[in-house]
Amino acid sequence: MIPLDSFVGQSADGKMVPIIPGGNSIPLTFSNRKEYVARAIEYRLHEIDRQVAVVREGMSWIVPVPLLSLLTAKQLEQMVCGMPEISVDVLKKHMFLGH
Repeated sequence: MIPLDSFVGQSADGKMVPIIPGGNSIPLTFSNRKEYVARAIEYRLHEIDRQVAVVREGMSWIVPVPLLSLLTAKQLEQMVCGMPEISVDVLKKHMFLGH
């Protein structure tokens, strides 16, 4: 348990950060504990929104965003990364040997 005395919380990377602007200077009391919990949950739920948006934008270059919900995780992985294993025969068939 982390003893807290202000509106700070632990971020995903383990650092103690204000969960709202100026949170370091807002005392945590018994009477505002419910607001603290709501703000802490809101902070953690949206902590990485910018990073997720950037990943989504990058993925949209490969897979149209409306199609993402139609794919399984395995199908998406194959579209983005390719097949995890390739047979040696297929490689030999498609290699350019310069002969």
